[in-house]
Amino acid sequence: MRMNPSYAFDTFTKTHKQSEIERLTRNVASHSKALCEHFMANGLISSKKVLDVGYGTGAMLNMFASLMPETEFTGVDNSKDILESTNSIAEKNLRFIRSRLPFEDESFDFVYTRLVLMHNSEPLNIVREMRRVCKPGGIVVCVEIDDETAFFYPYAMEFSQLIRANIEYALRRGTDRTMGRKLFGIYKSLGLSNVKVITQTSDYEGPYDDLPFSLRLAMGPDEAKHLVDAELITDEQRMDWMAKINKFCEDPNRFYSGSFMYCFGKKP
Repeated sequence: MRMNPSYAFDTFTKTHKQSEIERLTRNVASHSKALCEHFMANGLISSKKVLDVGYGTGAMLNMFASLMPETEFTGVDNSKDILESTNSIAEKNLRFIRSRLPFEDESFDFVYTRLVLMHNSEPLNIVREMRRVCKPGGIVVCVEIDDETAFFYPYAMEFSQLIRANIEYALRRGTDRTMGRKLFGIYKSLGLSNVKVITQTSDYEGPYDDLPFSLRLAMGPDEAKHLVDAELITDEQRMDWMAKINKFCEDPNRFYSGSFMYCFGKKP
């Protein structure tokens, strides 16, 4: 896999690495029920050999390996530092490898990736490789986000504009935060069959610390000044939206929903 500079774990500071591991682990934990339900219902439960492409913290693999002790799980990632942080916590039926996809054709029953394609300059090639190492009749799964599916109440229009500006900002730096909508077309172009997309909404209500990630990401540590510098929004808009974010957090009737998109396909 060739990852973009927009996400290069091994270049992070020690503190940033630790905080990122914690964030990614929380991310998996918060969606673990939906992950298990969707994966189990779409081929994982009957699989004997499973591959996670870009395993990150290893949290997903450990979760699945503990639930299915008779199944062989493998995780592949190109980060040396991620590998060092995960091998010590692996289940007995689980191995982690630092590499691309060094496997023979038709090696796995179930091949999946989660939040990897959005950071990659060649997502089609990643899925093509996943298809290659998948056995005939096996399942290929990609899970991605699409930030434009986020909606808010109140201040829907303003926050949607902020999210849209951040999507463009991320795209200029090599991250596609609308990857979810592209999965169906990628699968069809590679000849995968029985293709379906499941949209899982992630609904929110809570204190400021639990502000939706897409909104916090758009704000950034500088309260969206980077978007002004990039000429994606005006400073007047920024100040107005930051004030409305505070009002949003104080509103007991506020609501937010965003989406994860799960794409499943069978290798003929």
